[in-house]
Amino acid sequence: MTSSDITIVPVDRPATGIDPKALLRGVLRRWPSLVAVALAAFVLADGGTDFPAILTGAALVYLGAAVLGRRSAAWPLFLGAVALIGVGKVAVVAFGVPV
Repeated sequence: MTSSDITIVPVDRPATGIDPKALLRGVLRRWPSLVAVALAAFVLADGGTDFPAILTGAALVYLGAAVLGRRSAAWPLFLGAVALIGVGKVAVVAFGVPV
């Protein structure tokens, strides 16, 4: 290896550790992931009986937003999936519809 193969990258400021404000901003930016992990832990601790419905709803939201090509479509799709799951649960309880 010759000296022409080496690239020197200037450093504006040395690493000083973790900035608490930057860490808090990073956590707040990822709040949906934290909520999803908490919900998954709650569902699995409750026996996991609703896990297939939740996983199917999440897949529908993800695929729907991808098909529409708009990330902003995820929230309306999420609300629709929650409503659909809720209607399904009510139909099972109220009308004895077999699952």
